[in-house]
Amino acid sequence: MDEVEEFSAVAQAAIALSRELEEDYVEVWKIAWHLRRLLPQVPPQVLHQLGLGVLNGLVASGAALGDLSRETGGFVPWDSSEQLAEAARRWTELDREPNMGDIGWLART
Repeated sequence: MDEVEEFSAVAQAAIALSRELEEDYVEVWKIAWHLRRLLPQVPPQVLHQLGLGVLNGLVASGAALGDLSRETGGFVPWDSSEQLAEAARRWTELDREPNMGDIGWLART
């Protein structure tokens, strides 16, 4: 796998997720899902780093990280100064690729 293929996969995943965010909340695990489909041979640690890059780009483009309220189903953003660090910590602590309910949600704010 070369850098051009990785860059292309990151761009494709970011575009797909950005489109999904135009309509609804998106769980963070979907970043890994998109990247794994596009880059089936990359080691988990590379997928992790690429995934955090996608996440950084989505947040830089106006998405927020948070959880969904159990009472209302509405989006509850995390502290804005710690969003990326919190998502990275949760992903790293998994010691595997994330799945549904593992990390948190993205929303357009």
